[in-house]
Amino acid sequence: MKIFNIKLIQKHGALFVGDFSQGTIDALTFDSQGKVVSIKRFASQADTPNLGVTAQITTGQDGNLYYANLSAGEIDRFRPV
Repeated sequence: MKIFNIKLIQKHGALFVGDFSQGTIDALTFDSQGKVVSIKRFASQADTPNLGVTAQITTGQDGNLYYANLSAGEIDRFRPV
């Protein structure tokens, strides 16, 4: 398991989307009407070389963001610092 220490954009209220064709994870935030108000790059292969192919992103009760790394065949996580 790889552990990445990062500063989370927003602990709650963001939808994290992995694009394995681009090698990125983006954080989308919404207004009260459900419309996207911002898209921020959360991680990419450029700034996180061991990111791998991301799939199935979820948050744990411990506050970490977990994802399946398909290229490494493991579960990796981002840990807030």
